[in-house]
Amino acid sequence: MSGWLSGQPVGSSGQAWAERHHLAGPTVGLILIALGALFLVQQMTGVDVWHWAWPFAVIVPGLLLFAGMFSGGKGASGLAIPASIVTTTGLILLFQNTFNLWQTWAYAWALIFPTAIGAGIWLSGWWSGQKEPQRVGRRMVEVGLVIFLGFAAFFEILLNLSGLMRMGEGGIVIAVLFILAGVYLLSQREGKGG
Repeated sequence: MSGWLSGQPVGSSGQAWAERHHLAGPTVGLILIALGALFLVQQMTGVDVWHWAWPFAVIVPGLLLFAGMFSGGKGASGLAIPASIVTTTGLILLFQNTFNLWQTWAYAWALIFPTAIGAGIWLSGWWSGQKEPQRVGRRMVEVGLVIFLGFAAFFEILLNLSGLMRMGEGGIVIAVLFILAGVYLLSQREGKGG
């Protein structure tokens, strides 16, 4: 029977198809158990679990894309880019939701474009063993972090958009980020000069 009638992808062995689909059942089962446990905790405690857990609905698909990349071999290296974008977006949403800092979207977008895209390109190049994507991706990450820090400085230090500067820890975190960014940029310059 041809592959499309049997449900097997054309040109693949039956054993490989069975192994991939053998993993699908346990994965779906674990997801259902986790969702059931969350709903059970919510019903028993009255705590709105979904209010805190919903960003994981974005993070988990991103992590699954990474898992697909690693399990798919070098040919699946392209999955690194959407995996990086989706996971980064989920982590930003988790941070903003946890600390109620939605105003940070004014500059957090730079962590997605070009930073997460660059990280995905770099990872794709690393996974496939290609040097040029690694170089391009690394450069995009550097540019993205500079944009992020520049806008963060403008919106938080000058305008105090999210009120982080009123919080002692927020000001310290921003100061440490600037110091680390400066050290990184100086180390890159020295590395190129040497």
